[in-house]
Amino acid sequence: MSASTIPGPAASLAAEVGPSSTQAVTRTVVAGYQAAAAPLAAPVPLGSGVGVKQVVIENWNNTPYVFMINTNDELYYGHLTTTLVSTLPYKTANTFSGWTFVTGAAKEITVDLGKNNNPYIYLINTNNDLYYGNLSTGTAFPSNQVAFSGWSFLTGAAKDVTVGQWNGNTYIYLINTNNDLYFGNWYTTTSTTFPPVPSQTLFAGWNFITGAAKQVSVDLWRGYPYLYLINSNDELYYGNLYFAQKTLPPPIGHASFSGWNFITGAAKQVTVSQWQNNPYLYLINSKDELYYGNLSALSSSATIPPGTSKFSGWNFITGAAKQVAVGQWQNNPYLYLINSNDNLYYGNLYTAQTQTGPSTFTSYTAFSGWTFLTGAAKQITSGTWQSNPYLYLINSNDDLFFSNLYTALISTLPYKTGTAFSGWSPF
Repeated sequence: MSASTIPGPAASLAAEVGPSSTQAVTRTVVAGYQAAAAPLAAPVPLGSGVGVKQVVIENWNNTPYVFMINTNDELYYGHLTTTLVSTLPYKTANTFSGWTFVTGAAKEITVDLGKNNNPYIYLINTNNDLYYGNLSTGTAFPSNQVAFSGWSFLTGAAKDVTVGQWNGNTYIYLINTNNDLYFGNWYTTTSTTFPPVPSQTLFAGWNFITGAAKQVSVDLWRGYPYLYLINSNDELYYGNLYFAQKTLPPPIGHASFSGWNFITGAAKQVTVSQWQNNPYLYLINSKDELYYGNLSALSSSATIPPGTSKFSGWNFITGAAKQVAVGQWQNNPYLYLINSNDNLYYGNLYTAQTQTGPSTFTSYTAFSGWTFLTGAAKQITSGTWQSNPYLYLINSNDDLFFSNLYTALISTLPYKTGTAFSGWSPF
């Protein structure tokens, strides 16, 4: 495996000289649906004075499971469900299961659907130890009751963890307390004895990638895991894992790393989400400005697959950006932005056309503008359920709410459809 340190910009394959400002967009709203009131104080389900610190959403068994660390460093989970309201007009409503306690001393979690499509929880505790465990549904009475496996230790000195799937295996990307970035993976053994012994899922060990790591995001593109790294100098790079020629897959061989490609400096936060089969990067820079840009395939390579890529350059969206989450709806990226005044907005990218000749048109990417949702926002997480975007909000009082966008018929002429907002519901 090639252990790579971060190169200087001069050594990069694709360099950009920071975000270049383009024309700023104006705010637009859909008539009748432009604003939602700030959430009221929610009932605290876990005791007086206890709020929410981190929330992670993972869809499992066709329902959103909510994994929550509260302000007492306790980890809980619960899920949304649809029930029939027992009073007229007998409509369905989304309700919450309530919280189930898992453990204390929780600092940070990442959740990923792993073996048997069960949610695996990767926990960094308050001692910076990394553990994993999973939920599953058993066959005992009552049916489909959720059980927790218990914790298994992976490593100490853990600072941040990201998890993703590749080639049927789970890959873990770890930043330790020395700001070193590693990856490791699970693999399943096969029986070589007779009579056969049951297969085992084992951890292949840690592989060093680079030092000076501050933040890493991982996205599967062109069949390979692409890593997007912000280093300690606030520089943004990308690179990918691959299996070199004549390298056997786990457990015998380990993946190699392509090396880093520089994108920009002055990076504060990056979120990656695919659109039109390419990774789109949403960057908040050190001036709190939000930009987007995308990678596209440039060439293929059998030596370091899949080959080189090119970056589009940056397009300015807005200033005063504090946090952004991205989801897909109606085949477009939807952005959920908390600005520096703790106001939450949403907007989306879409493909528009401009006429360039008597009968010719050129496509380009446009932004819808921002629609206000609420104030007093602290953290926003997005997901999809029932084909609609669901939002999970931690407000400035550390209370947790959920809501969703949906398509509704506007009740005034000309009776067009528009995007509506459900309002906030407390957990």
